[in-house]
Amino acid sequence: MLASKQTDQLQECLICKKEKGHGIHLLDHFICESCEHDLVSTDTSEAEYQEYLLKLRKIRDSLFQNKRSIH
Repeated sequence: MLASKQTDQLQECLICKKEKGHGIHLLDHFICESCEHDLVSTDTSEAEYQEYLLKLRKIRDSLFQNKRSIH
């Protein structure tokens, strides 16, 4: 489910929406190295952290959709 990948192919980051080549994949979603770093270093009391959570809900939602389609 979690894979670090470096590739010449650019992919759109789930968080910043920029085309990047280095980052991680969570299910079918790509998060660039920069956003991954910002996410893990942001304090949970900061407003930015809540913004990250809102964007990461797409991953959770796709996981639940996949489970529903299997059953």
